[in-house]
Amino acid sequence: MQPTSIKQLIQEAVNQGQVVMVPTPAKPPSQRPTTPPLRNRSEASLTAAFCLLFKLTRSESHILVQLLMHDYGAKEDLRNAESTLVGRSVTDNTVQTIICALRKKLKPYNVRIVTIPSLGYGLDKDARYRIRTILARYDTGFVPKRPRSKPKAAEQHVE
Repeated sequence: MQPTSIKQLIQEAVNQGQVVMVPTPAKPPSQRPTTPPLRNRSEASLTAAFCLLFKLTRSESHILVQLLMHDYGAKEDLRNAESTLVGRSVTDNTVQTIICALRKKLKPYNVRIVTIPSLGYGLDKDARYRIRTILARYDTGFVPKRPRSKPKAAEQHVE
């Protein structure tokens, strides 16, 4: 009797006392799950969301938004953004103090702000991923407003 399937071939080899090795398919390289798409929001909306999510001050949240929206934040750009927010001139020390406070508040979320020598500050790929994931979870609780529908003619009351 000729074996007709792989299963029969393996069974015949086992019956004869032969060692049968069946390789398992190669597993794909581990990849991060993709985060759900974030809803489109303004800088102000993102600042407010970060205040709520991470318990940040407005200034801390605003700096985090700047870092998230750009490849990096030059000290001068962050200082100018903060000056515009508070309506007065701020120093580099103010920005350094805000970054220090941000690092402490974001540490429990494993989000790290890195110093880029001679440039400023930035968020690495992992930090950006973690922030997006947290924000996506926050967005799942968001219920968008639906436009009000006009009442049907039968539902309208005539007095």
